[in-house]
Amino acid sequence: MKIGRSLCAPPNRWLENISPQVRFIWRGKWAAGEGESTRYLYDHELVILSQGKCQLNLKGRIHEFTAPAFFIVPPGTAHESRARTDTFRDCIHFDWVAGPARPTPLWSSLPTRLQDDEGRSAPLEIPRRFFHGSISDAPRILSLAALLRLRWNQIRDADRLGARAILMDILGLLLAQGEAPARDYSTRLAEQIKSLLERNLLSSDSVSEMLAPLGMTPAHLTRIFKKVYQITPISYLISRRMERARQLLQEGQLSVAEAARASGFSDVSYFGRLFRKQVGHSPRDYRFRM
Repeated sequence: MKIGRSLCAPPNRWLENISPQVRFIWRGKWAAGEGESTRYLYDHELVILSQGKCQLNLKGRIHEFTAPAFFIVPPGTAHESRARTDTFRDCIHFDWVAGPARPTPLWSSLPTRLQDDEGRSAPLEIPRRFFHGSISDAPRILSLAALLRLRWNQIRDADRLGARAILMDILGLLLAQGEAPARDYSTRLAEQIKSLLERNLLSSDSVSEMLAPLGMTPAHLTRIFKKVYQITPISYLISRRMERARQLLQEGQLSVAEAARASGFSDVSYFGRLFRKQVGHSPRDYRFRM
């Protein structure tokens, strides 16, 4: 199974922090040669292939799958798929972390493209990679998938909540199939850096000041953090602050300036420029759009 290092957690440790929310489920048959044209998803889609062979073109790269297998297509990613033989598959649309439902379609086909704030992207803790692989315990996974469909098709809240728990089991089994490598020096140090950044998320101190307790040079700490998480400490800190700012603006209780300061940005003008660059809208427009 092709699972590597995560962006913001040691291998597989991030699974402890997810609380997936089911958005939509369906199961169907593809006849050989049938397929879907290029499209973009608004959420994540877990595809469990229980019979047959299919091909997935993800951002121009071809992947071939033979049952039993799975893959997860992330939102906002151009992809198309086609059955190579008669195929049965379960398609589970979900978010990694539970949150309020948003009235969006499941996907858009070309020429329509998603705007930056339309797709429900994964939190930073989730590895930014294409999850896929063969299924080592197919009877168990397929049994859970059948139970998930049964629970989801009920209208009672208790059944819908149960569906979330089953999806958690499925994801845990699929994504933890391989053994995690031993935690080395770099991983342990990167965890310490991340912990200090999280602890000082709203602090006015510089990153160097935040990491001073580790007693190492900023250049060394930056190199280690980027080696493990593929992102620099300052970029991680800004991303986490932007996540908080977006949440506060969505809630609509604070002004733009208040949301900026409550997220660790002391310079409101800088926050506005950065927000527009990353989100594609000004903080004010984003607040009213929500």
